[in-house]
Amino acid sequence: MKTFFSAAVLSLALATGASAAVVNAGFDDLTGSNPGTGLSNGNTLANMVGATGSRSWDIYSSLNGWTTTTGPGLEVQTKNTVGAIDPHSGPFYIELDGDPDMVGAAPIPGGGNSTITQSIFLEKGKYELSFFYAPRVRNNGELTNGVEYSIGDVLDSITGPNADAPFGQWTEVVALFSVAQAGNFDLTFSAIGRNDTLGGFIDTVSIAAVPLPAPVLMLGFGLAGLFAASRRKSA
Repeated sequence: MKTFFSAAVLSLALATGASAAVVNAGFDDLTGSNPGTGLSNGNTLANMVGATGSRSWDIYSSLNGWTTTTGPGLEVQTKNTVGAIDPHSGPFYIELDGDPDMVGAAPIPGGGNSTITQSIFLEKGKYELSFFYAPRVRNNGELTNGVEYSIGDVLDSITGPNADAPFGQWTEVVALFSVAQAGNFDLTFSAIGRNDTLGGFIDTVSIAAVPLPAPVLMLGFGLAGLFAASRRKSA
């Protein structure tokens, strides 16, 4: 009796997904003229490195890889903007609750909370979304904004400061998700909470494939060996 293993079964046993590169993962891309001058202070990204005061931050409707879908845009900040936090990586990080009174000639209706997104192609498999979050607070320590994040079957949020996300430091947020069929998926971050120009910070975003457990890989290799042996006998 001949035994056959379908290529589909073998592929399923070995599939782990493929790592996906997040474009401008640290919001630090200084190439070309993108994104031009800021909407609030007229700064370019290059001019903000090492600057202080209003020269150390600005709001942009888009950055390389990222697009604003609601709100005034991405508020890009440096280590000199707030003083309580340095970027997790590179010279910049972002805040999604920009100042609505400082964007353009008139206030942005609905306040400063913004949503940003980028489309990422993912193969079938399991993945890990990771980013770093730091809370911002008022002078009296009152919580302001958190961050909601979504991709694939993940929709969750984080707020602080608390034991899980202390003030003045970066906290890594990790979420696992699955892709049942290859395609384009929107990676989205949104400010949540009060529109008060003080929002949560984000930096160093990544998506990586999750390797299958060793027993599953061994099963896959075993199936591959049996499949090859059955092909040789058949020949």
